[in-house]
Amino acid sequence: MVEEGHLSVSVRLAGRKTTYHLRPYLIRVEKQRTLRWRGNVFLPGFLASNHTFLFGPISENRTRFVQMETLTGLLVPLAWPKVEEDLREGIRLMNQEFKERVESSCCVINRRPRTETPTEKRSTPPHGLRLKPE
Repeated sequence: MVEEGHLSVSVRLAGRKTTYHLRPYLIRVEKQRTLRWRGNVFLPGFLASNHTFLFGPISENRTRFVQMETLTGLLVPLAWPKVEEDLREGIRLMNQEFKERVESSCCVINRRPRTETPTEKRSTPPHGLRLKPE
């Protein structure tokens, strides 16, 4: 397990031209399990993001991937209505590209087609995405 350190992250919301370059603080890394960081979009206390990627085995050749983002700070009530839709779409697109890269890598063996049937209404958004302002 690795803890502490900074990352370089570039974020562009879907449908937007502006790219934000962040230097989030790495909170936790567990090999093949967890990647978690916390970053401030502006000054600390105004708008912060806690971002988590979780990986868990489902079977020998399948892994569950969950991505979570929690926004905190004084600007959340003002910013959330303006960025929610674009943020959700951006994360959905990122998850899709991540999935395609993993599945096309040389390390994937015996890929099996997905047998789960999508439901029309889910209690959890697609790709395990959970966005919630606090």
